[in-house]
Amino acid sequence: MNFLLAISVPLTTFLLLLFYVPVVKSQAVTFSISSSAKIGDSAQFFCNATTTVLQYNAIFIHNDNQIAKAFTPVVSRPSSPNTSVTGSGNRYYYKYTISSLSCSDRGNYKCEVANENAAALKSNSETLDVLGPAGTPNLTAPSDNQILNDNVTVSCESNVGSPAQELHLCVGNTCAKPNPPVKQVDQCIFTQTASLTFQVTKTTKTATCRVGSSSLEDKQTWEVDYPVDAIRLIPDVTEWRLVRGTKTTFECVALGNPDPTTMWEFFPETSQTSRISWGRTMELDPDTSGVYVCTANNTVGGISYNLTKTLTVTVYVPTTTVPPSTTKEPSTTPSTTTKKAGAPAAASTDKNKIIIGSIVPILIIIIIVIIVIILYKRRAKPTEIEEPPEKPRNNHSEVNMMNTKPDLVHSTGMEKKVPMYNNGFDHGGEDDLSSMEVTFDDKPRSRKPVIPISSSDTYNTTLPCV
Repeated sequence: MNFLLAISVPLTTFLLLLFYVPVVKSQAVTFSISSSAKIGDSAQFFCNATTTVLQYNAIFIHNDNQIAKAFTPVVSRPSSPNTSVTGSGNRYYYKYTISSLSCSDRGNYKCEVANENAAALKSNSETLDVLGPAGTPNLTAPSDNQILNDNVTVSCESNVGSPAQELHLCVGNTCAKPNPPVKQVDQCIFTQTASLTFQVTKTTKTATCRVGSSSLEDKQTWEVDYPVDAIRLIPDVTEWRLVRGTKTTFECVALGNPDPTTMWEFFPETSQTSRISWGRTMELDPDTSGVYVCTANNTVGGISYNLTKTLTVTVYVPTTTVPPSTTKEPSTTPSTTTKKAGAPAAASTDKNKIIIGSIVPILIIIIIVIIVIILYKRRAKPTEIEEPPEKPRNNHSEVNMMNTKPDLVHSTGMEKKVPMYNNGFDHGGEDDLSSMEVTFDDKPRSRKPVIPISSSDTYNTTLPCV
């Protein structure tokens, strides 16, 4: 007992000195955002204090205004909503929570810790920037039809959020450079504008405005009016030969916007009056030659434009082989015939043209063939006479009958009368004929005499081997 009284005085003195000399080893205010500091997200603010004296409470301040107070367990008083206190002794952790951030929650935050018999301890301050989401852009673009080659301006304005994203305004592959973003004072967002002027073409039909890489966009489309600029026929020909009586349909296709109106006009070959029909398709007259003209027309900007395409049609009767006629017995039944209306003069003229056109080429071909044959025969070389194959020679290569009388006539007494069998007439001078010697070509079966080198009164005759 005496011992307790002895130490009570020093202990009391120590405690008093401790209370009146507060020492804060560390104090800070930190902000932790659970997901992101966007509007609608939650945020927690922590005030951590360490002192040498008793702590009573912590006050949270936003833009120099008290927003919440949290009491330690030493003080039996209720704390503000959305606050909590943990810790003990001289170290406590105070927390303040905002469950859903709004744009008004932006600004500076700090806390102050109140101690027993001591001035409040102030913390450092931190700044919170609440981020606002971007909105859908508003695109202003032409909604009506635009005329080809006109100059048109489109514009776009949008909330690009915070931090500011970039606005993309494009027409086709051409994009505009946006203006710098502007921060809205009473809102947690930036706004941005962009505009683009371009010349209308057939492919510039859409304008798109998008915020950053998000899906927030606005799109406008329009039609482009242009004069009719292309026309063609199906089949794509300028001349057509049509068998009389055949049905054939042509189609006239034209490009333009608005869609061109198509008209067919037929000018018959035998008439001065034309015939008009409307529509893209035209069935040809199966019996009349003439010229068909397709006209495509449209109106752009109060001005009328048109293009034409011409088709020349020739109607003809094909040539056919006439079957052989058969003789029939005359009918005893009387019959009446109705005289058929004569064919138009144009049909007869066409038939004559076809006949003449068929005969003339045939005659030309025949003449050319005859000329070729004549020239070929004139240039052809005469063929050589083919000699029969040579037979073996006998032992008598030459026969001289100058002084020998043939046995055939020697005993008949005809040698005086038949000189051809008698080579001895010359010796006696009985026939006043000179002796003649003939040498034949030394080839089998040849009767061609050899031309003598020199002329003489006497010729030797050599007969071929047989």
